[in-house]
Amino acid sequence: MTTSARILIVDDEVNIRGALVTLLEKKGYQVRGAGTGEEALEQLAAAAADLVLTDLKMPGIGGIEFIRRLKAKWPDTEVVVMTAPDDLLCSRNARPQKALVGRAQWKINQPPSLTIKRASLEGTL
Repeated sequence: MTTSARILIVDDEVNIRGALVTLLEKKGYQVRGAGTGEEALEQLAAAAADLVLTDLKMPGIGGIEFIRRLKAKWPDTEVVVMTAPDDLLCSRNARPQKALVGRAQWKINQPPSLTIKRASLEGTL
C-alpha cells in the first residue's frame, strides 16, 4: 500500500518515535520525526503534514503549546494526541488543556498500542 499522506511524529522518547516512524513507513506513509515541539514547528514550516501525532509531555514548549501554535498556523492539520493517562488530567491547567486537546481527533495512551494506532490513523486519514 502506498499513500501520499504525510505524517509527523512528535515525541521526545527516541524509541517510541523511531518505532512509529518505522511502522508507518512500512504501511506506505511519508513519515518524519521530531523530538521537540520547536523542532516540529520548524519541520512543518518547511513542509506541511496531513497528520501530526504528538506527545504532551516534552521538553521545551510541550505538547499543549505545540498544538496551539500548530492549529494557529495550520488549522486543517489533523492531530492525534499520545500521552500517559495522567498527563492530561493532573496538570494545574487541566480544563483549558482538555478543551484544546478536544480539537484533536484521538487521544492514545502511552506506551502506545500499535494496533490502536493503526486503527486511529486509518480512521483519521
